[in-house]
Amino acid sequence: MNRQSTFSRAFMKVFIRESPMIAPVVFSRKFAKSMFSAISPRASTKLTIYNLPMKLPLALLAPLLAASTLSAQSSSANPADQAVLTTIQTLFSAMAAHDPAATRAAFLPGASLLTIKDNKSTLLSVDDFVTRIAKSVGTPIEERIHEPLVRIDRDVAVVWAPYAFLANGKVDHCGTDLFNLILIDGSWHITNITWNSITACSAK
Repeated sequence: MNRQSTFSRAFMKVFIRESPMIAPVVFSRKFAKSMFSAISPRASTKLTIYNLPMKLPLALLAPLLAASTLSAQSSSANPADQAVLTTIQTLFSAMAAHDPAATRAAFLPGASLLTIKDNKSTLLSVDDFVTRIAKSVGTPIEERIHEPLVRIDRDVAVVWAPYAFLANGKVDHCGTDLFNLILIDGSWHITNITWNSITACSAK
């Protein structure tokens, strides 16, 4: 018996033993198998009706349910939103590669950038921004956004997202990014990025 199967069967024993002591959750055999696949994909395919309890303790079910929900959200991502986010991720990849041409290509000609820090704003052209990125050559950089909010109306889009900017693998600053994009000939282009910046950040 492999380790995955042993682990899955150990979980079964805990569920059966503890379920009378905790408020149970009733669910279908099919749903149970899909959740156990997060723990042991191989073992889940071998679960049969006689070794599946019909009730699981809520406390142990919760993390499995959360994992299942995250997986479902990922698999049902809106293709239109993903197309917009791909342009932004392409920009981040170009920045990380310190590639001036690829960085510039993510923007519509004439695009602008605005940064706000300590109540002072700085307006940048794309050339200004590319120069900033070029100065960081030799330093590994990475920008990450999370939980982006995307809004699209035909050929215009807005993305609002908290971000963290890393240098040498550590968070240098963070804040919120606001992207404005337009759709031209089937491709999204950035027309403006506005962001604020603080240094009191938790690791992200």
